[in-house]
Amino acid sequence: MLAEAGATELYCGLVPPDWRGRFQSISANRRPSGNLASYADLAEAVRSAHAHAAALSLVLNAQHYAAAQIEAAEEIAGRFADLGGDALIVSDLGLVERLATRFPALRVHVSSVATCRNAAAARLQSPRNAWAYGSAHSAGMSRRRPARCIQLASSPTNQ
Repeated sequence: MLAEAGATELYCGLVPPDWRGRFQSISANRRPSGNLASYADLAEAVRSAHAHAAALSLVLNAQHYAAAQIEAAEEIAGRFADLGGDALIVSDLGLVERLATRFPALRVHVSSVATCRNAAAARLQSPRNAWAYGSAHSAGMSRRRPARCIQLASSPTNQ
C-alpha cells in the first residue's frame, strides 16, 4: 500500500453500484475509471489507510451534479463519514457548503477543479476573488493540498 511507502494522505473515488443505472453516468466524480466499486471496497480502503496512520479523502468532484445527484452525493458522503473517512474533495462550491454544514466531522476540501455555476457557489467567493470560508470554514472546510494527495485506486492510465 502507498501508506507503507510513507504517504500520509490518500484519496479515492467511488461509483456506487446503482449510480450508473440511476443517472446514466459512468462516474460520480471526474474520474472515468479507477474508482472503487462498492461501499465494502470503501470500508476496506478506510480501514487500511487508518491501519497505516494515513488519512483518506473521497472525491466528489464532478463538474456538475443534477438535483437527484446532489442527494446521492450527500448519501455517499454520509456513508463515508459513518465508515470513519477523513475528508471530502468537492468541486461544486454549492455542494461544498452543503456537505461542510451537514457533515462537520469531515474536512471538506475545495477541489483544484472547482467551478462557480450557481448562487451558492458565488457566495463562497470573496470580493478579492479568493475562496471565502465564512460559515463553511467553521464547519471544517479548507483548501485542498493536491501535491500531498496520492490516489488509492489505480486505472489503466496511471499504472
